[in-house]
Amino acid sequence: MTAPDRTFDRDRTVSISRFALFFMIIILTLSGSYLSMRFHRNETMQTLTMIEMENRIQRMMASAPEEAREQARARIAESTAGSGSLFQMIFGTFFPALLRVLFVFEVWFLAILLMQFMGGEEVPLHEKKHRRSLYLSLYAVVPLAVQDLVRGIVLSFKDPEKAGNVLTIAEYQERTEISLSLLEIFRLPALPDFIDFMLYTVTNPFVLWSFAIALFGGRSVFRIQTGKMAIAIAIVFAVIGLQNQFFNMFQGTFGG
Repeated sequence: MTAPDRTFDRDRTVSISRFALFFMIIILTLSGSYLSMRFHRNETMQTLTMIEMENRIQRMMASAPEEAREQARARIAESTAGSGSLFQMIFGTFFPALLRVLFVFEVWFLAILLMQFMGGEEVPLHEKKHRRSLYLSLYAVVPLAVQDLVRGIVLSFKDPEKAGNVLTIAEYQERTEISLSLLEIFRLPALPDFIDFMLYTVTNPFVLWSFAIALFGGRSVFRIQTGKMAIAIAIVFAVIGLQNQFFNMFQGTFGG
């Protein structure tokens, strides 16, 4: 984690169980997600959710009888305050951990694929191909899981009532968002989503830590020059940025 250029050449780097690394990533992300979800289960968020759902009912059930709309409102109120709220808490806690695990495999697959074109050669570990690159992907994602925990801890110390007079969930999320990017100091104006994601992500200390592990560790794992490894990381980063842009467009189209 601190000297990947040296340690990935040694057997002790991969002596730890892969499942232990997966478990570490899951626990860190679960802890951060739980703290974040507990913060967002507040009266302000519940009120904004009811308002947004009411607006959706008005749009989608404009021609429906008033009785049907009242039933829909009752179901939403029950979901927000009862078992539905508990389900949202569980889903919001476990889903980010699942995404982190899937992200490990995504990075692993992209790394193996790119090395085919860049001349990287991974030495098998105990006669098993691509085992070292899996360890590299796991170690590179650990800082991102630590970031999830740090973000949750910071949120747990915030007062949700200080979000101010917000009228929509989007405004609430913007007011309560925790950015660990160094660019937050400069308060940059609004930028296009893709550029905003790239700039704020690449100036995040935890992401830079992850990049360092991938760069210096990957140089040892794939027996490749530093420049080529840096290009591979830049390509993976661009793919993730485009993926994030796609998800934002998808959410904007179907989320309201």
